Amino acid sequence: MRNLSVVISGLLLPTGCLYVMNKAQPWSETIAANPLRVERGAYLVERVAACFNCHPSANNAKMSRYFGRTREIPGKIYAPNISADPETGIGNWTDGQLSRAIREGVDNNDEALFPIMPYGSYSAISDEDVRSIIVYLRSLPAWQTRVPERQIAFPMSLLINLLPQPVKGPLNAPDRRDLIKDGGYIAAVAGCVTCHTPLNWRGPDTSHSYAGGWKFVLADEKAEVISPNITADPQFGIGSWTDGQLKYALQSGRRPDGKLLRAPMPWQSYAGMTEADMVSLLAFLRTIPPLRPATGSM
Repeated sequence: MRNLSVVISGLLLPTGCLYVMNKAQPWSETIAANPLRVERGAYLVERVAACFNCHPSANNAKMSRYFGRTREIPGKIYAPNISADPETGIGNWTDGQLSRAIREGVDNNDEALFPIMPYGSYSAISDEDVRSIIVYLRSLPAWQTRVPERQIAFPMSLLINLLPQPVKGPLNAPDRRDLIKDGGYIAAVAGCVTCHTPLNWRGPDTSHSYAGGWKFVLADEKAEVISPNITADPQFGIGSWTDGQLKYALQSGRRPDGKLLRAPMPWQSYAGMTEADMVSLLAFLRTIPPLRPATGSM
């Protein structure tokens, strides 16, 4: 990779690997809608990916929460409107632009999305499943609601340009008979690793994937939520939980000790997962090696 650099505000910043300098083109395909894709897309959007947990919709325009204002990354991140409204939503986006945003983290203006949008995890979504997601989003009623522009402090405002990567396809879903691979796919669509991995000034701390520690401040600014450790560590993670306790937590939002799981954990959506997907997800979660939190206990 060429060693290019630019001077920004007096700082010499290497930019030879900036995504904006080496953009992959979005799909040129126009996706054909059919009932099977709408049904599959509805399930993925509403139950597995839990998109409306963050994004505003016709059913709940107030769901647009901001995240950020963390100790590591000062700023405010607002979830955009993903309804078909052409002015404030995705009505004017092409199918290819939507696919690129979902799996590669680049919007229709070629700008990098903040990694609270779990595109690093969504990069594993199969071509057919991303088609189904897009078809379903297109079927939703337009809802005009404008959210504020994001506010990201330097240097993260520049560093996020390093995070998106082009998807190398074609991508297919794994064999459902392989529970661990299938569960890993479900976890990727659910974006588990994104929320349960700490964030620092360089981006997600992949040395502590699934070990928790991302600090969220919800929209009302009245509470800070720290994502828990979901590795097999018996003290800090879920290593001492039974499968029944883990399934109950995912479906009811209640830990074995009786405490409630707090937003942004979308257990209400996960409660609607199929039994087959839940079985596979549990099988995958059991394979995550134990890790201690990056800083302190959760």
